[in-house]
Amino acid sequence: MGCRYASLVTANLLRQTAAANLPQGRRIHVMSQKSIRDKLLLFLKQNREERNDILLTMNRQELADYLGTERSALSREMARMKKEGLIDYCRNEIKILGEN
Repeated sequence: MGCRYASLVTANLLRQTAAANLPQGRRIHVMSQKSIRDKLLLFLKQNREERNDILLTMNRQELADYLGTERSALSREMARMKKEGLIDYCRNEIKILGEN
């Protein structure tokens, strides 16, 4: 490596690779959960801000695809969780109220 910029390029590539790997690792962790409820709760916990409010950047179909489930099953599970007082939601805003 005779070029003085080679180490800078290598460090930048390594940084970009690591930054791209983090979301993939989080998704693998979510997908390893067995139930839709567990997948959804883990996803919400990973994406919440300092408070328990989450503003999703994706619609229900995109969220279902991300979680590896059907949209109708996801919506049904979200309705159950809302009825049980675990979450509350309105469109793309979800609030975690209680946890298992």
